[in-house]
Amino acid sequence: MRLVKKPIKSFLLAGVYLAAWLIIAAGFKLLADELLNSTILHIAFTMMIMPAAAFVIPFMYTRRGCQRLWLAGYLLAAALVLYIGFGYNELQPDFMATNIICGFFGFGTGGIILKEPQASAQIACDNAKKIAEEQAEKNYQPITAAKKKR
Repeated sequence: MRLVKKPIKSFLLAGVYLAAWLIIAAGFKLLADELLNSTILHIAFTMMIMPAAAFVIPFMYTRRGCQRLWLAGYLLAAALVLYIGFGYNELQPDFMATNIICGFFGFGTGGIILKEPQASAQIACDNAKKIAEEQAEKNYQPITAAKKKR
């Protein structure tokens, strides 16, 4: 018996991917700078781990669910909150530039390499109400036409 995964709305899916990005961003930042106080880990965080996470998370989201602005808005807001929350001296503007540039490259590349079945299922899930209304309009028959058939 195979389990069929029902797609969730794209704004909820973006929240899941945002949580994955936040775990990487805030978790590794706290680990490298606060707990271990390591300069090498801080450099690895800012130069390798954060750009990779900022590329991979939007890439995976866009590849699965097409081009949606939910995750981009969530990531930008979360990056601003992290930037302000950790203090302007802790996270340099490179943090913002890295996330924005790598994130947009991730969105663009993911949009090119779509998984068509998953993307169409996500679009159908997002537009289920509109599709149902269009189907009802398509199948509409006037009352007079229905009486003539009897």
